[in-house]
Amino acid sequence: MKKCLLILLSLLLLLPLGCADKQSAVEINFADLAANPQNYNGKEIAITGYWFDGFEIAVLAEKLEETDFPAGNLRPAGIKIWMAGGLPEDIGTKLYLQENDITGYPAHYGKLKLSGTLEYGEGYGHLNSYAYRLTIYEAQWLEWSPHPVSTTSR
Repeated sequence: MKKCLLILLSLLLLLPLGCADKQSAVEINFADLAANPQNYNGKEIAITGYWFDGFEIAVLAEKLEETDFPAGNLRPAGIKIWMAGGLPEDIGTKLYLQENDITGYPAHYGKLKLSGTLEYGEGYGHLNSYAYRLTIYEAQWLEWSPHPVSTTSR
């Protein structure tokens, strides 16, 4: 009986180790990423930016800028991180819709804070065009007033 009690007690002491959450993400911004990308390679990070997905693109961008064609549309600009893994449905349904994107396919965008594992140094995404990839494990919607022309939610 004592032996069973000792085994049970030992297992209970080990339980918190097995149930540990992911290590806490280091909060960074795009300037930090640009200055020292190697410091974040393989690390859990949290970063705020602008989600943009559409035809052959799914990125978190430093900013969105207005395009000339079609007038009033937005596109990702600045540093762009390729996204691996999708968004939770409750976040995805809040994204703004850009129906007449230059590609002829709809695009979606919104301001998010994403947490995940960052990779740096290889070609990621469509045509290996991106220096960064974030594998998302947590997403948070951030209130933001988008461009007045493109305000339809998905």
